[in-house]
Amino acid sequence: MLKENLGFHKLQQLCDGPTGVARIDKNITVCRYRNGFFMFLYGNHPEEKRYMARFEDVSAYLDWTLYPAWIGKGELCRCPEELDLAVQQAYFASRCAKVKEQDQQSYATIGLYQILIPYASSPHMRKFMEGYLAPLLKNTSDQATELLKTAIAYVQAEGHLDITAKELYCHRNTVRYRLNKLHDLLSPGVNDMVFYTKLSTAVRIYLLNTDIEIIES
Repeated sequence: MLKENLGFHKLQQLCDGPTGVARIDKNITVCRYRNGFFMFLYGNHPEEKRYMARFEDVSAYLDWTLYPAWIGKGELCRCPEELDLAVQQAYFASRCAKVKEQDQQSYATIGLYQILIPYASSPHMRKFMEGYLAPLLKNTSDQATELLKTAIAYVQAEGHLDITAKELYCHRNTVRYRLNKLHDLLSPGVNDMVFYTKLSTAVRIYLLNTDIEIIES
């Protein structure tokens, strides 16, 4: 066990030194990155669950649950050559957690975001997103704003009507009506599966680019 509660502000102070790195104990290192932190847990355990238990212990020790945070977890790194990839995975998972408005995400479970996050701001990705969502993004009417909000909620809910309706505080039939409007506006003449594939991809790229603009502002 770690000693009682270091505190998040104390961690910030430790990482504000010239190296931006703090050693919590011999097996745990934390370093600052932009407006967040990377945490490295070392050991010889072959099972990831041992490190996850250790992470929960450290989280309680730092008491950072009192502060807004989006936690991303990379896959277990088994050799030094994999460290760079593991760091990227943790960062991508954190980005996904923020976009999905969830406390934490593991890289292994973020699905399509594994592909989208590294390239979301590329000209080709942005061109697809801006072109597909143009009827919503270039229209400042209340109806267009409502439809965009519905599209985002629907994609965040992984296509579940009931979850979308609950998020938007409306009846599922209202959601269905708006989705039909979106279908006719964005993807006329295609089936529901093709519509959802295009919509979900475009919305995820849109959310990732909005998040990038917030980070860089």
